[in-house]
Amino acid sequence: MGKTRLAIEVAEMAADEFPDGVWLVGLAPVAETAAVVQAVAATLAVRHQVGMTPLESIVDVLGSQRVLVILDNAEHVRAAAAEVASAIMEHCPMARVLVTSRDPLGVRGEQVHTVVSLDPIEGFELFCARAGAVDDAFFVGTEDRVAIEAICRRLDGIPLAIELAAARTRSLTPSDLLSRLDDRFRLLRGGRSAVDRHQTLQTALSWSYQLLTDPEQTLFDRLSVFAGSFGLAEAEQICGFGTVEEADVLDLVGSLVDKSMVVADRHGRTVRYRLLETIRQYGADKLVDRAEADELNDRHLDRYLSVAHDMAARAIGPHQLETLADLDQELDNFRAAFEWAWPTSDLDRAAELALTIWEIAILNFEIAEWIDLLRSAIPPEHPRAEPLEWTAVWSGILAGDSRPAVDFYTRVLDRPHLPVEYQALAWRLLATAHLNTGDAETGLAAVKRGMALAEEHTFPKKLLAFVGCWCAWGCEPEAVAGYAAIHEEASNLTGAPLDRSQTLFVLGVAALVDAKVDEARAHFAESLRLARGTKGLDEGQALQGLAAAAAASGDPAEVASTFTDSLTHLYETRFWMYVWIVMENLAVHWVDRGDLEGGAVLFGHLAAHEHAHGVFANGRRRSLDLLNKDPRSSEPMQRGALMTRDELVSYAIERLAAPVPPTGQANR
Repeated sequence: MGKTRLAIEVAEMAADEFPDGVWLVGLAPVAETAAVVQAVAATLAVRHQVGMTPLESIVDVLGSQRVLVILDNAEHVRAAAAEVASAIMEHCPMARVLVTSRDPLGVRGEQVHTVVSLDPIEGFELFCARAGAVDDAFFVGTEDRVAIEAICRRLDGIPLAIELAAARTRSLTPSDLLSRLDDRFRLLRGGRSAVDRHQTLQTALSWSYQLLTDPEQTLFDRLSVFAGSFGLAEAEQICGFGTVEEADVLDLVGSLVDKSMVVADRHGRTVRYRLLETIRQYGADKLVDRAEADELNDRHLDRYLSVAHDMAARAIGPHQLETLADLDQELDNFRAAFEWAWPTSDLDRAAELALTIWEIAILNFEIAEWIDLLRSAIPPEHPRAEPLEWTAVWSGILAGDSRPAVDFYTRVLDRPHLPVEYQALAWRLLATAHLNTGDAETGLAAVKRGMALAEEHTFPKKLLAFVGCWCAWGCEPEAVAGYAAIHEEASNLTGAPLDRSQTLFVLGVAALVDAKVDEARAHFAESLRLARGTKGLDEGQALQGLAAAAAASGDPAEVASTFTDSLTHLYETRFWMYVWIVMENLAVHWVDRGDLEGGAVLFGHLAAHEHAHGVFANGRRRSLDLLNKDPRSSEPMQRGALMTRDELVSYAIERLAAPVPPTGQANR
């Protein structure tokens, strides 16, 4: 695990290759460069020979011996250690030198092996071993295992930090330890090591920090402003000012990587940098001591506002998927920027950031929570108040609660002098809200009003056409193909993969309307392939489409697997709008196939919580007529009404996994 112990383990494994000896030279206590050679000579029992320097004496004695010399903890005497290693390697052909150091020596022939943090299993094993060593009554229960795994993860797999945490188990449970890790530097002290700098985590980090040059220390402190990973351009623009100029950042970051204070992760042709969280907290404390924290956080917020606007511009064209991947990569930094702006009452920049990110990834419920926070804090007269309200109501639709949106957008459209672009958006969202409350006819009427407005003012019709396909599917199926054609023409102009995914979905709907189930399934599958991994609207709708195709096919195995996959994924992403669509589709299918009990449970919940979708209006009426005529349906409907939504999802998935009863026999 740690560098010293790893070196000793390697030496023991390789001892047979060095019949003349393996020598461990501990350099941690050596304070001066000149003392390095003396420490090596003392360990090897080399006497100073007349007419030779001490280093020449060492080289002369080693001669052609097959020895391994370990120079342990050489970072603070790097130049002298490099001189010793170079001399031995040049003049002693059978000798080998193994060095443990925070950074490479930079000598000819050097091979570097980076000692990475412990993985979760290794960290868990180390914690338990050290906890057992300090307390022979230590026992790992189920809850303890979860807490220990979380402790090791939050401590970045750093062996010393894990050892110091484990030493606390004599007086604290693992859960207690986990709850106190926000103050880890006060908590993690007093380990078993005899080395002073390993007695506390703070001291160990200070040892490495003090070996940095002044510019390295300054940049390291400033880099702590980043959450998660960051790019070099961001580091230059945010941290390059004052005593550390922007042009200096490249070399300094490289130096910090060499000294293991910054981690460099390669992703294809790009490199991202990050600080381990424990090291980042140390740097953040130092940044406060420098009185630069406020300035760095402001610079960080400004930069990531610019990054968000750049992403929003790229999210509507052929680089759409790359932009969504970039958003995931930068989400930690966006979160940190918002968390800086929000508590400091910089509400304008906080709102700008939240609204811009929402444009990139509409389905991100964390951003929706930011918007709700801002709505409660920003006064009605603020210029961002209305966009926040629109977005919050829109978010409610996606979260599965569309009734407030019907009232809101109806009132909005009654306002005098509403800009036409807002009118078009309001008609589209009103149509979606009506559809999601079970009224496809009114939804389609809203689509037609919006399409007329778009035609008059030459607005894009793509999204209106998309909603039009949904609404027509439920009430005017002969119109689906026309809306699909409008959407396909518009999406071909953008070249955006997710626009193509939407087009494939509406083409799948058109195929289902024509009872071409295989063709529909193929369109939905390709739509899902294009949207896979985006965790957004397009992935959800493709999954919903595949479920609809499975229900139309009537194949029990396909229904079970497809509905299970859809519900599992949609539930995990908390995309409740599509969860309710899939649930209603499944309820209709179960009733049609004779599983009245399963259908009654689902319909009981859907009715109690006013979830209904316009696409299934006819099937819903048919199913409820059957259930209301069967007295045995009353109890399962009541049971479904009392279930939580989480319980309902679990019920549906478990029932899908059960053996399929014969058609018409479910309740006999």
